[in-house]
Amino acid sequence: MAVLEFAVDAFELGFVPSPPGRANEAPPPSPDEERRLRRMISNRESARRSRMRRQRRLEGLRLEAERLETQNRGLSERLEAMSYYSTLLRRDNGRLRFESAVLRRRLAEASRIYDYLLRGRVTWIPRPPPAPLSSMAAAGNDPMLASLTAGSFFISN
Repeated sequence: MAVLEFAVDAFELGFVPSPPGRANEAPPPSPDEERRLRRMISNRESARRSRMRRQRRLEGLRLEAERLETQNRGLSERLEAMSYYSTLLRRDNGRLRFESAVLRRRLAEASRIYDYLLRGRVTWIPRPPPAPLSSMAAAGNDPMLASLTAGSFFISN
């Protein structure tokens, strides 16, 4: 194809002699003209290769952009899921910290009562009635936590 283009271009530019039988035949090209013609052909071929390289590079960049957009969407979805699970874990952690604090208070109270019992200073008073529902709601509808926060022991000297 390039040879045909060269031949047409060379003929149009007057570098190729006109067909035989015509009166205005051109003389054969000089060595400088031939060198210039070869350089022109070489430049055209180089430009064609350059266009093809640029086209391949652009196609590669388009594919890379599509891959990165897909990867970005996947990472965004993972981030959203991690944020959701982080919120759940923080909420559970808060609940467990509250339960831990209640159990620590109860353990400290039981330890104090145990010390008083060992010394013989404690007399037991009957336990109060179960806590009302309002204190159970404050303890998260857990009867065990409600009884712990309502106070289970009475100490007298």
